[in-house]
Amino acid sequence: MGREQDWKEIEKTQLNYEQGLKDQYKGIDIVKISKENRKTIHKIKKINAKADKLVRALLIWYVIFLILLIIFGTHIYIMYLNNIKNRVNIDFIADLKDCYGINAKVIEKDIDKSGNGKYVLKSKEKKPIEFIVIKKFGSYTFDYFDRTLKEEYEKSSDEIKKTFEPHEEYNVNGEFKYNLNSNASSLSDIDNIVHKYVQMRDNAGKHFGYNWNVNINFDGMIEKIWSMGLNEDEESINRRIKCEYVVSKIDGGDNTKLTDEEITRYYKPYSLKVFINGKEVYSSIMNQQVQQTALYSYSEEDYTMPISALGEIEEVQITYNKYSTPLELTFKDKTYKIGGSTVNLENSTIPTYVEVQTLKQIIGAKLEFNYKEQTLNIVVK
Repeated sequence: MGREQDWKEIEKTQLNYEQGLKDQYKGIDIVKISKENRKTIHKIKKINAKADKLVRALLIWYVIFLILLIIFGTHIYIMYLNNIKNRVNIDFIADLKDCYGINAKVIEKDIDKSGNGKYVLKSKEKKPIEFIVIKKFGSYTFDYFDRTLKEEYEKSSDEIKKTFEPHEEYNVNGEFKYNLNSNASSLSDIDNIVHKYVQMRDNAGKHFGYNWNVNINFDGMIEKIWSMGLNEDEESINRRIKCEYVVSKIDGGDNTKLTDEEITRYYKPYSLKVFINGKEVYSSIMNQQVQQTALYSYSEEDYTMPISALGEIEEVQITYNKYSTPLELTFKDKTYKIGGSTVNLENSTIPTYVEVQTLKQIIGAKLEFNYKEQTLNIVVK
């Protein structure tokens, strides 16, 4: 059989196959439909390919848009922060003079374009003191009083030098750090240490710094000596240190090294919750009810509380102005003007904050202290 005859046989077989399909599906040309389906599928694939390219392009542009938006937003935010920083930028030269009484000028600086960094200043006084200021926008630190502490210690008496051990160092910013440490073996040792501290404070005058770093190491605890200004008396400073030490020890469960007399004398928690006739007293702070407390004053050696807390007593009437400031207090037909800073019973005047011991005079109160529970019950009959 020749090749031409073979092709004719193949075509005949194909025609018979197609005719058989038509007969099988009742005249429907399945082969034609199949060819048309293949064409349709091919067209759909081409359309899908184009759509896929379009979606990919859109995604790429969307990502680019997001990146540009983030970059732009970050730039705007940085500009905003820089604007805030510029607005809160502090004039530390003026602030040193106004807040600390230090009149100084800049003699050297190592700063960035925003004015932040290290400044070397020299005080304008008979014996100038060079010191460091580290500025960062609206805040700054300085070591002027560390230097005055060292100066005062080094010119002090031998007794003072024997009492304190100096330590000095420079931090990573180049600021000078100086502190004095002393050791106490008993509460009575604190008196001598504080006495030496007050001598240095008084001798230093305007060179005294409230934040002078002078410490007492007592039984593993370090108590910093604070003086609330040049005029605080030595006894108040002593009392504060002893009270803080004794309270810390007892609250920590260790009172083995304290005598009963010392506990009775110095166990004065800083605040006591106030009760009146056994009932809790609350005051309103920022629209919230907070239990009223009486705060211990180391200088007066007494607890103080706002006179408004007495409004919980039935027999007490307090008159307020439109700003909620108490003006008068009336108790059993006796009226007191509220104002000033001291109690003056002759002129019937009491302060806004009153020492609790004076409540005995004003309203005949009996005070029930419970230091263990840290409460104060004011009993009024």
